[in-house]
Amino acid sequence: MKLELIELQQWIYDLIYNNNSIYKFEDWIYYNDTIMTYVSYDDYIDLISINYEDKYARENLLRIIDQYVDYGVFESINLIRLLEKCLDKKLNFDQLAHIYQEFYYMYCKG
Repeated sequence: MKLELIELQQWIYDLIYNNNSIYKFEDWIYYNDTIMTYVSYDDYIDLISINYEDKYARENLLRIIDQYVDYGVFESINLIRLLEKCLDKKLNFDQLAHIYQEFYYMYCKG
């Protein structure tokens, strides 16, 4: 079952694109029981059992929730975000070059 774009997907999106720390996600998991309506009980237990201090915590987390996420939605959101950034007239050359570099990496990833 794929999730619609909801709070959980926003948290995951922020984790993937490093807009949020894994520790904030850990706090959200522990104090927000609505996640149980989106993931199976076993996956929920796995999520709260992750050692978020471990250097592989992000990979373990993404492995568990991967089946619930539509990454096409994330890529679309990221592409739109980058396109909107390009329209900003206040960007200097280095900032614009960084955005173009992100486009290139997205192209290379497919």
